[in-house]
Amino acid sequence: MNALGMVLAVTLRIVACDQIKLEDETWNSAKAQVIRILNRAGIEVDWMESARGSKACKRPSDGDDFLVVVGDMPPKGWTSPDAMGFAPPDTRRAYVFFSLVKRFSSNFIHTGDARANLGIVLGHAIAHELGHALIPVNAHGGSGIMHAKWSFREWSLMMAGSLLFDFDRAKTMRHEIESRHVPLPVPISERID
Repeated sequence: MNALGMVLAVTLRIVACDQIKLEDETWNSAKAQVIRILNRAGIEVDWMESARGSKACKRPSDGDDFLVVVGDMPPKGWTSPDAMGFAPPDTRRAYVFFSLVKRFSSNFIHTGDARANLGIVLGHAIAHELGHALIPVNAHGGSGIMHAKWSFREWSLMMAGSLLFDFDRAKTMRHEIESRHVPLPVPISERID
């Protein structure tokens, strides 16, 4: 049951991989935001962590979970100046780049703890990319966390705890999770024979 008293009918298992070993306060703040945002969408979160600071990020071989990778820099040739990450289709993976989170966050005046504030933005970026992984088509739109281009408005809503998934996107995500209980095949590169 979430803070609103809503029964959380579906569970999303996330394996989080912090490749750059963020400060604990930033990482814990991000984790708390992801869990809060998804709970408000009616999704229970089972958060597991791989070794922090390691570049080797793998999800367990049963394949019924999502891998979230937080790296520092986007890949060479990154051409999306407003995007802080991406979620390749049909992979159950999401990537967020902390340097882009910091760049976005630096546009606004922070009050309070800068590390916690960065964690708030990072958590929202992770939730946004999980939205892409769970909403098969037309993930962007309207207002809310899936708005395509974030600005001061979205940052202000993040800081207030009000940037969330809209009803229709939350419903789509819950349906996607329910329908994905069939595990993905394990890629050959991840098999242990």
